[in-house]
Amino acid sequence: MPEIVADCPRCGAKEHTFSALSGLPIGQRYGWQKLFELYCKCKNCLRGTIFIVKQKSTDDFCKSQCSNIDNALKSVFSLNNILEIEGFICIKDMKSRQPPDYVPDHIQDIFKEGTCSLSMQCPNAAGSMFRLCLDLTTKGLLPEKTEQIGPNQEQRKRLDKRLGYLFSQNIIDRRLEATAHNIRLDGNDGAHDGTLSTEDAEDLCDFTYQVLETVYTHPCRIEEMEKRREARRNKEA
Repeated sequence: MPEIVADCPRCGAKEHTFSALSGLPIGQRYGWQKLFELYCKCKNCLRGTIFIVKQKSTDDFCKSQCSNIDNALKSVFSLNNILEIEGFICIKDMKSRQPPDYVPDHIQDIFKEGTCSLSMQCPNAAGSMFRLCLDLTTKGLLPEKTEQIGPNQEQRKRLDKRLGYLFSQNIIDRRLEATAHNIRLDGNDGAHDGTLSTEDAEDLCDFTYQVLETVYTHPCRIEEMEKRREARRNKEA
């Protein structure tokens, strides 16, 4: 039976040996790097863990062994020679809400961290991440400081004041303004005291999603639609 060395998430044993019992291909990166879920049993605590592992290199031996998970599981050497451990399946992998399309990667990551926290019943952590999404998104919508007419210092600094400015200038759909007030984005709600409820965090998630969709998704979809229309017109000409 093949073995792999890793830290055990179940008992905490460091660099301990696991028996690799079964595997499942889950994807590929960069056109060559195979990804697998690998079910393993720790030889210290005898409990199971599903590791996320990836092909280690592009050399011929590694490619041949990783071409099929069954090949790897027939190996008589340590799987660390051909596979690298990326993580393990845990509660954070529960299905959670995905960000809308066309959102920048760094804001996507923050939104996902928020939804992950929400799925794990950590509303204060989730609320902090959604606020960070809003903070980064709305800062990017403000005009440059060099402009004579624009937001004041408080509006640049505070999220609630900034949102008020963006609504007043119709930079963000004003239909969201009532929701912004209803979920008390004035900096004085429970998030600052560590008492945010799950319902409050879910409302903040919904509001953040709508803002991201308004700022990023809708304009990009309209732009793509116009490009398709222009391409058709050019083809017909």
